[in-house]
Amino acid sequence: ADNIRYAVHKFRENGIYTYLALNDGGDLNGYFDKELIDGQKDGIEKLMKQKSEYTGIPLAEDNSVALLEFMPGCGFYYYKPLVLSTVDEQSLKAMFNEYLKKKYGTDAKLKKAWSGDGVGLNEYESLSGGTVNLDKFSLSNLVYTKERTTDVRKFYEQVQLDYFDDMRAFVRNLGYKGLCTCNS
Repeated sequence: ADNIRYAVHKFRENGIYTYLALNDGGDLNGYFDKELIDGQKDGIEKLMKQKSEYTGIPLAEDNSVALLEFMPGCGFYYYKPLVLSTVDEQSLKAMFNEYLKKKYGTDAKLKKAWSGDGVGLNEYESLSGGTVNLDKFSLSNLVYTKERTTDVRKFYEQVQLDYFDDMRAFVRNLGYKGLCTCNS
């Protein structure tokens, strides 16, 4: 943290604004796992709230910190073995089923919505049982109906938007007024 505060100080002295990426982006679970999110928040608070010995103000109040990025990169659409962590697919599947229940309510409505060219709702999948599969997005593009693929994409987008809204509100609460982005 001291190295970051020193670098921000030196950039500031030279009229350079700082962009801080606050997570390595390798763990996609960090978008939805409460324990990981709490850990991110703890680290961000420690970094942003401590007064800099170089400027006398915390990074949260330093207007030369122009942009915070919470989760550099996003592999939801592409996650493969090169992602640094294993995605908790069971948790994501449960969240996906809840998302679909809110949107469609019943198996019949979901089946109708996902009709089209390709695989819609499989006979072994149901909202009531929470058994609708959430396959990798790259696979869903090849196999499923356009409607199902769209719901998968929208779900992943919603996970990221919820995370971003939460993190942005968190840093605003710390006093940060600059720009924020979820991922690059």
